[in-house]
Amino acid sequence: MDPGYKVTVKNFPSSMSQSEFYSMFVRKGEVVKCEFKTNFGVVVFKTKASAQAAVKDLNGTKNGNMTLSVRYTTQI
Repeated sequence: MDPGYKVTVKNFPSSMSQSEFYSMFVRKGEVVKCEFKTNFGVVVFKTKASAQAAVKDLNGTKNGNMTLSVRYTTQI
């Protein structure tokens, strides 16, 4: 298990690059790990507050014609 606070990300545009994906989340706090596959990603933050900010600020937002789903992977 990765140390840190993990969120899963769904429904982002398939045209999004790895660096664009990372940039969305690094603005919320220190990212320990960032994995990205077709329409699914996992981001691990160093702090609980950063993970909470990502979910609060990014879940339900529009990115292109997609509505992002950002959720906690485990209860925090």
